[in-house]
Amino acid sequence: MTATTTSTVVMGREPQTSSFAAAQPVRYYRLNRRGRIVVGALLALSLAGFFFLLSTLFGGVVQAAENETAHFDFVTVTVLPGDSLWEIADKVAPDADPRAVIALVEELNGLDQSQSLQVGQTLLVPKL
Repeated sequence: MTATTTSTVVMGREPQTSSFAAAQPVRYYRLNRRGRIVVGALLALSLAGFFFLLSTLFGGVVQAAENETAHFDFVTVTVLPGDSLWEIADKVAPDADPRAVIALVEELNGLDQSQSLQVGQTLLVPKL
């Protein structure tokens, strides 16, 4: 029995010789444009599914934290001539930081920092 030698040429490589009679040539697969699009779409869908799964698992934690609200007693204050938010905050909550009280008053009443108070305006002010 005589051994046969086969040689296989692979793109840009030196020929390989094998002493096995049943040696198979090495096959390299190349993706055409459509194949690259399909592989890219599958990767994008799997990543989207992964992030959806993460948001589903951990989204409840964020939602539970958003549902917790602080409970305050409220006082209605009518704005008098010369009143400012700082003075109102200092009258209603003298022990609290006026900046925090002003922020709550602005949030509760839908005020912007650029808006000025109008005489006779009624404000909801948290009682701290």
